[in-house]
Amino acid sequence: MKLKAVKIITPIVLIIISCVISIHFGEKVLSKNIPVKANILIIEGWLPAEALEMIPERVNLSGYESILITGMAFTKNVKSEAKNTADFLKLLGVKEPLITLDTLYPGRNRTRAYAVNCKKWIDISYKGKPYSINIISLDFHSKRTYFTYKSLEKGIDIGIISMPVTNSSDLYISSRIERYRYILKEYISLILNFLY
Repeated sequence: MKLKAVKIITPIVLIIISCVISIHFGEKVLSKNIPVKANILIIEGWLPAEALEMIPERVNLSGYESILITGMAFTKNVKSEAKNTADFLKLLGVKEPLITLDTLYPGRNRTRAYAVNCKKWIDISYKGKPYSINIISLDFHSKRTYFTYKSLEKGIDIGIISMPVTNSSDLYISSRIERYRYILKEYISLILNFLY
């Protein structure tokens, strides 16, 4: 009976300890910038305005052959996240051609659905040509985005450019407990990404 209890309790204790350590170091691990020399840039269309405003300052957009913007299309009659983001970036003065990739219904895992949509476009457009990718994502979500694209694009250089959440953003998490909960949610989502 005691041996059975130890077998049940030990993994639970190890999971709790690893979660506490992960949360403590999560901010440094989940939102790390790892850009590569790339010819394709992917911008996640759901990013808040504060993050989008930082893109022209932080990223040299003229160095890319293709700039893709992902986003959910709510219905066929309503402008998608990708098109709204492209319009917003043009208002900010971005002159490079922007390619919007709409996903009508991404399902439960939007990040994966957007990555699959990008892969389809890249496979058609870069058939046989070498390419590498940088992805612009948000703060703690960056690591999950990186691993999602990496799982689909094996053998391709993929970089991540993480936009920070500012204090003025609606996504800014003021209390430490809420911030830890968000980090834990991203870790769980990252693990589930590997399972599905």
